[in-house]
Amino acid sequence: MAIALVMVIITLVFTEFIYFYNSETTSLNFRCNADLYYTDKDDNTYIKANVVIQFQKDGNGYFSIDGSVFNRSGVSKIKREVNYQYQHSGGNVFLISAITSIKNNRNTTPEIFLQIPWLDKSNHYVQITKFHNAYSIGDLHAPFIMCVAQ
Repeated sequence: MAIALVMVIITLVFTEFIYFYNSETTSLNFRCNADLYYTDKDDNTYIKANVVIQFQKDGNGYFSIDGSVFNRSGVSKIKREVNYQYQHSGGNVFLISAITSIKNNRNTTPEIFLQIPWLDKSNHYVQITKFHNAYSIGDLHAPFIMCVAQ
């Protein structure tokens, strides 16, 4: 009976260790792209852009957006690159941090139209769900984009 109890305790400790280790070290390794179309009828704004998202095994990532913004003021160009770090937070949730955004010289879009979570400098959580060769990426409440892996 004592041996069985010791074996159960060892098994539980080992299982907890494996779970903790996996939850702390889960990394992603993919690059995907998508065409982004966004319309805000209330503000009469339309965005058409190409997006590239990359998560590397080493905990670093990359996001770029390149396209045009159409609104009452006319047409402007959007060209941004964002580098970040990520950490697994459990399940399909990851914390994005250490965000640096680079505004390309071609970018003529006013900041007010760039209220995209990936472009701000604050830490935030994202959910990433894989569907065959595509990924759904968004905040904890709704998807932001669906991209196809390369």
